[in-house]
Amino acid sequence: MKYFVFSDVHGCAKELKEALLNAGYDECNSNHMLLFLGDAFGHNKYGHYEVYKFLCESLKNNKLKWILGNHEIYLLNALAKEEASKFTIDTIRDIAIGLDTNAIDYTDKECIRVLKANNVDKMIKENGLNYFETDNYVLTHGFIPYNKSMGKYDQNWRNVSPKKWNYFRCLNGQKLVNLGIKIPNKTLVCGHVGAYFGYIIKNYPNVEIDSKEFNNLAHKLMKGASVNKEPFNIYYGNNVIGVDGRAYDTHNVNVFVFEE
Repeated sequence: MKYFVFSDVHGCAKELKEALLNAGYDECNSNHMLLFLGDAFGHNKYGHYEVYKFLCESLKNNKLKWILGNHEIYLLNALAKEEASKFTIDTIRDIAIGLDTNAIDYTDKECIRVLKANNVDKMIKENGLNYFETDNYVLTHGFIPYNKSMGKYDQNWRNVSPKKWNYFRCLNGQKLVNLGIKIPNKTLVCGHVGAYFGYIIKNYPNVEIDSKEFNNLAHKLMKGASVNKEPFNIYYGNNVIGVDGRAYDTHNVNVFVFEE
């Protein structure tokens, strides 16, 4: 199987489709499979319905494995409580209008009910994964559950509760692997934090992770993301690959391709 891995789309539907086309993805090829590392929504004001529609179609055609990101969890929580937050309101309104054109005049709660009536929450829950594993890779949104008190790999990480997963999916996999928390005989493939983090590690080896100098470099790169896109290309490190290209800043979606 040939896998096409992408992450942190945040409503950038056009950029996603272009990136998959450029990477050689063919939806008609039975040997091609999409692996999405989460965060379909958030940050952008528009494009969420187009991303949602693309993911739904890919699931229907058995062409997609969808790993949940923190923004999917934010959306599920908002729908369960029927209360939008700053992280979800644009997503909710854009998907609602895509599903029902009259929703342009609806209140936030009415838009939420459009999503629930169309089983958006059910679709995400039934198809969302915490991780995907192959012979050589473990793929997840941020990181896997690990033994925090001992600061090392936990053999039971696959079996922890969904609540624990919601914490660990929001961690920086690039950082933790470089600090020594590695999965034996596997490479972690993650999103959540932009690949600029790994770029700094690789290009400034004498700068300590999380130091003031490191954080200043990170801030400078993020501020210039729309102009200098190189630091946001896929990060290939030792035992870790960072895929998040901060599409909402760079207008590029990274696609990591591998075959097993």
